[in-house]
Amino acid sequence: MHQSMHAMGCVRCHGAERQGGQRMYPFFWIQTPPLTAEALFGEHDDGHGDHGSYSSATLQRAIREGIDPSGNALDSTMPRWAMEEQDLSDLVDYLGGKLSAEH
Repeated sequence: MHQSMHAMGCVRCHGAERQGGQRMYPFFWIQTPPLTAEALFGEHDDGHGDHGSYSSATLQRAIREGIDPSGNALDSTMPRWAMEEQDLSDLVDYLGGKLSAEH
C-alpha cells in the first residue's frame, strides 16, 4: 500500500487547510484527522486511537509504516508513503510548523 507523491497527496484526504474531517470511502464512518501542528504535536485527542502526541521520529514512522506513537497500526485507509529521507524530513518539519515559521 505504499504510495509515491505522484499518485495522490495528503491534501486529498486531510484537506488543503489540513483540518481533516473527510469521510473515507468505503468506510464512511471513518473521518480523517487533522494534520495541523497542534493536532499532531500538541495535546493529542483526535479520536483515532489511544496514543500520545507525535514526535518527529514517530510521525515519520506513521507516514512510512502506518504505526502510531504507541506502536499500534493506523487505519488501513492511511497510505504508507515511500519517500526519500530529505523529503520525509521536510514534510515533518512543514507539518510541525518549522518551514512555515521560517518563511
